[in-house]
Amino acid sequence: MAQLVLVRHGQSEWNALDKWQGVTDTALTSQGESEAARMADLIRDVKIDCVYTSALVRAKKTQEINESIFFNQILKCICEFK
Repeated sequence: MAQLVLVRHGQSEWNALDKWQGVTDTALTSQGESEAARMADLIRDVKIDCVYTSALVRAKKTQEINESIFFNQILKCICEFK
């Protein structure tokens, strides 16, 4: 059975300042990077076939952190929405 896993980026610089960012391209904080790694650990046993991410820095960094944790899985595609 197919599964859809939705993941939000970790804390960004503007999240830490309580600012709304919309499409403003802000980076993850060190806490955000830790959150992304913890999230990846929680879904470690889920088979990931394909990843879709926005082109924003915070989303791409979250995806990169997850990809490094899922090193034993082959990602068939990584697509960016712009």
